[in-house]
Amino acid sequence: MKYSLLFIGIFCFFACSSPQKYLEKGSYEKAFLQSLKKLKNGKIKKSDLQTLEESFSFLNSRDQKAIDALRERNQGTDWPDIFELALIISDRQREATPVVERLEKMGEAPLLSFYPVSPLLEESRKKSAIYYYARAQEHLPSARSGDRQAARKAHGLLDKSQEYLTDYRGTEALQEEMRALGTHHILLSPVLDSYDPELSDELFQTLLWNKKFPFREDWQMYHIQERDDQELHYQLNLSFPLLQSSGNQMYSDVCYNNVEIEQGFILQREWNTLDSSWVDVEVPNYITVSGTINTFDQLKEVVVEMEYELIDWHSKERIRRRPFREASQWQNIYSTWVGDERARVGSCEDFGGYWMDFPLEENMFIEAVDKMRWNFFDTLEDPF
Repeated sequence: MKYSLLFIGIFCFFACSSPQKYLEKGSYEKAFLQSLKKLKNGKIKKSDLQTLEESFSFLNSRDQKAIDALRERNQGTDWPDIFELALIISDRQREATPVVERLEKMGEAPLLSFYPVSPLLEESRKKSAIYYYARAQEHLPSARSGDRQAARKAHGLLDKSQEYLTDYRGTEALQEEMRALGTHHILLSPVLDSYDPELSDELFQTLLWNKKFPFREDWQMYHIQERDDQELHYQLNLSFPLLQSSGNQMYSDVCYNNVEIEQGFILQREWNTLDSSWVDVEVPNYITVSGTINTFDQLKEVVVEMEYELIDWHSKERIRRRPFREASQWQNIYSTWVGDERARVGSCEDFGGYWMDFPLEENMFIEAVDKMRWNFFDTLEDPF
């Protein structure tokens, strides 16, 4: 019974996925692909050949009608859609070509009418590029008058134009101009703490490590010094309002081990009933050994709080404030042993190890800022 059900399942799978079944269900795309697969190799079946002809004819005819309808509307917005449809027809005909060539060699040439798609591809590609280029032109006056959002829209539309034709009418140079006009320029301004300006400077160096200024994050360009030839739009004040340390902390615990072990033997007199006499018998000798495990836990933790304040360069108005907090922990646990070594097998846990010098607070602050920098730069990617 089990094998019968398995056979029925396999039969149903292949029957239901046959090209003809897909065609009957109106799944012309699947019917086309399945018939191609069947006809690529092996024996040629008339049913597969007929399915290929019908599905191919239906799909090409459908897409051609859609193209004709869009062309009749005569609107620039339709050219990208026309290009996509032409590309679909081109891909379909390219997939069918090797199968058609195989069938022709075997004397079974299918009746497939190929659409002359190459001229349409070229036409729609060019007109799509022109369409997006023209839309970008609409934003140029505003962009050149200081509207950075308009510059970014123009840049995006020029990107679209580039997808169809590379550097159509100097698109690349125009994109560079829009990139420049759409960019915010921000001055990073560290606020050095008066109590330890040298440490503050070192923390800022850690925060900005491996960054070559000016550096770009999407539509933001960050600077660390003013330039006469570059207008600034925002100032990002960076400060460390809190540098907190727990100090060197040491905790200890004592555990005593008492273990009974066998050590040699003693002679014990016992009455021997067989000989009716006293005899000496060796009996194990047990003693208690002890030891002390002192466990020490060295701890140190620092907390760093940083905040940035985004200020409009011209109005001096605060736009945004954001705090960051990060910690750095250090710990060392070690044990010392005093007593009989044979008592080490007791219940007390021995961590081994040894005493270590506590790390410098300055180094731990730097470590905390180093962990903080990834979160900080993630926030810089947010649009202003």
